[in-house]
This record gives sequence, C-alpha cells and structure tokens, in this order.
Amino acid sequence: MFILVALLALVVGVTGRITYERVVNTTTPAYAQDEDPTIGRDCDDFRSQAEAQAALREDPSDPDVLDEDEGPDDGIACETTAYDDQTTDLTPVAAAVGDGGSASPTPTTSSPPPTTTSSPAPTDDRPGDMLDSGGPKHGPVLVMPDGTCLPEYPDKRNGYCYR
Repeated sequence: MFILVALLALVVGVTGRITYERVVNTTTPAYAQDEDPTIGRDCDDFRSQAEAQAALREDPSDPDVLDEDEGPDDGIACETTAYDDQTTDLTPVAAAVGDGGSASPTPTTSSPPPTTTSSPAPTDDRPGDMLDSGGPKHGPVLVMPDGTCLPEYPDKRNGYCYR
C-alpha cells in the first residue's frame, strides 16, 4: 500500500510541475510570438515581385531568403513566384549578389530606381466547373458554413451536397 501511495504522489507531482511550467508560469514567451513581424517572411507574403524586391532592397543580407532560385544569388527577389499583381522590379540589389550566400556583400553607392511594368488583370478563361478536379461527378461535397449547397451541387442530404 505504501508503494502505491508513493507512486501516486510521484505521478501527481510530475503532472503538477508540468502543468505549472506550461500553464501557470507564463514568463517564457511562446516561440510563435516574435518581436519582429518581418522575420520569417517568404515570397507568398508579398502581393507582387516588386514588393518582395523592395523588402530585399531594405535588407540586402536577405534573412528571409527571398532570392530563392537555384545557384548563386542574383539580387532579384521572388522571380520564380507567380503573383496576381504582375508589377515587377528586376533591377538586382548589388549588395545581395553572391555565390550562394557565402560571399560578403559588395558595397554600393546607390541602387538604380526600380523599373515597374504592369499588365492587364488576368482573365478567367478556364472552361468548366471550378470543382472539377477529377473527383466524383455527383458529389458528395460538404455544405457551406451557412448550411447551403453550391449551385453545382444543389441536392442536400445528411449534411452533404450532391448533383
């Protein structure tokens, strides 16, 4: 009986300590709450290539690895990412050019002004149903959050929508 009580006290003590460290003692900040919101950005966090290039121009050391293409750094950010906003700035940031990040940045006196081009907004010329991704042609799909079905799947049964 003494061993059972000692084991129970040990389990309660360990559980209490873990609970205290995780819930009650909140002096240690969560790792997800970074003081600098710009750290950890990637190409998908920008609206256009020109916006990503401006971020690279602000900090040529490229802590977010915006110059992401294979090979030596060319000083152009996010040139392989597709954006809805087609504004571009393909003027290399001289201080960000290197041999895969191992070379020290070369000093520059001034950067040339960004070159921007814009193209017309993309049109949706894809034929067919937006939900036609190779799945079943007659459903089921989940109902919308408001409880309705999509027009392509009008028959509602048991929380699912069918054609």
